[in-house]
Amino acid sequence: MQALINSGYWTRDWVGLGPYRIVDWVQGSYLRGQAFGEFVLGEPKIQNIIVNFVPAASALKISAKELSEMGLVDEIVPEPEGGAHADHEATAHLLESVLERNLLELLQLTPRQLTESRYAKFRRMGQFFNGGDG
Repeated sequence: MQALINSGYWTRDWVGLGPYRIVDWVQGSYLRGQAFGEFVLGEPKIQNIIVNFVPAASALKISAKELSEMGLVDEIVPEPEGGAHADHEATAHLLESVLERNLLELLQLTPRQLTESRYAKFRRMGQFFNGGDG
């Protein structure tokens, strides 16, 4: 099953672009297509197209780094080599240590301090979304 999932058919070998033939492709950046005269519905009127890929997180400014800079996340947990999906045990170990450390820190606070801290954090989020007016 893993061999099927990792096969080029699902990643890079075959890409349908309708009436265009791929002439250049930089994965994650752009794809350039040229009109394919033998397309079943005939050659398209536009001879060349470029499709630029813009990662959603970057476009929306919601990467982990940006969310951290805006104070919307408490901490960024690093991923193991290859990503969290590639090594579940290493990911769990990283999360365990971060969660344990944060829980121990939070247990030092009184319920009132916890409430005030959380309230202040959410107020800062509101300021960000309202352009700083609160």
